[in-house]
Amino acid sequence: MTGKDLSAVAGRTLVGLILLASGVHKLFAAPEEFAAVIEKYFILQSEGAIMAAARLMPLAEILLGLAMTLCFKVRAAAAGTASLFGVFLLAIASTKLRGIPLEEATGKLKTVDKGLYEIAKLFFG
Repeated sequence: MTGKDLSAVAGRTLVGLILLASGVHKLFAAPEEFAAVIEKYFILQSEGAIMAAARLMPLAEILLGLAMTLCFKVRAAAAGTASLFGVFLLAIASTKLRGIPLEEATGKLKTVDKGLYEIAKLFFG
């Protein structure tokens, strides 16, 4: 295994562990807590859609995290992970562009998600 290969595996593992930690945390918390965070982005309008996202997103994070960590279907897992991060960044950008304070939308985020938020804040201010 070359240094480049080792770096790729280390990067995938790190991203996978972040997704796993975030997903497991949300999965074992009340879905209403995460739904309250999703609602503050003012993107999804119906309560049903918000609750569905609050229940499905942690499962997606866990599955993608496992795939990335275990190097299973790496290209598909990487595409899914990039899509998930893209949705998160678009939600933050949309919130920022509409003049909603990011702290209001992300106020209830836990430690792992706060890290992703801080990274996004570097791009969107």
